[in-house]
Amino acid sequence: VYFDLESREGKSQYAYAFTIRSPWDMRILANMSDGIGSARTLLHEIGHALHSAFISQEEKAFASPGNLDGCWSEGMAQILALLADDPAWLAKYAHMPQELIDRYLKQRKEGQIIYVRARLARLNFEYEAYRNPNRDLGKLYWDMVERYMFIPRHEDIKPWAAVIHYTTHPVYLPNYLYADIVAAQTGHFLNESYGGLTDNRMTNSFLVQNYFRFGSRYDWRELLKRGTDEGLDPDYLITGLGI
Repeated sequence: VYFDLESREGKSQYAYAFTIRSPWDMRILANMSDGIGSARTLLHEIGHALHSAFISQEEKAFASPGNLDGCWSEGMAQILALLADDPAWLAKYAHMPQELIDRYLKQRKEGQIIYVRARLARLNFEYEAYRNPNRDLGKLYWDMVERYMFIPRHEDIKPWAAVIHYTTHPVYLPNYLYADIVAAQTGHFLNESYGGLTDNRMTNSFLVQNYFRFGSRYDWRELLKRGTDEGLDPDYLITGLGI
């Protein structure tokens, strides 16, 4: 896996993982900065790269990590991003003292609740916009924000126009919410079954054998159920948020 992590003029502000020739040439493009948020983004992109690198399918139709289900591809990336919220990883690799880890994880849960609500506002805005694209989209956006985030209306601005996914990846945002559910469910299974994610060889073995190697050969719901012995269950995400 090759990394391009330094900011420079003209470089995209977004992070990407590119499969040039799997598994020998995987490239990650990102602008690294100080802080755990940047580290989490990098882990997410590493998850994409590893998912693609470990696919073992002779048929090209099955050899892509996300040509059928973007939520599964994003879910594999989010599983790696779980490390940034793992106390063992934070202590060993981020060198955080326990008191700081405890405060950070508390703040992280609170921030994630806001994140999920913002995601619901954006998802429902896009859904309703497609149902009736001739309506006042600015008003629709603030209807959703007011409903899900309890934020006062500011209809003089139109933040929805700055959400790149509506233009570059239409109807893709739901994949991120599904991905968080997949990651939470898988993370719980790994912790319960193998005692944790960090520095655990069973984490790698489980992901490769049960998820990565199949590419898009099977429906992602089937892989999740075969791997965790359960169908998709949002309760793991909700419980993780402390709700």
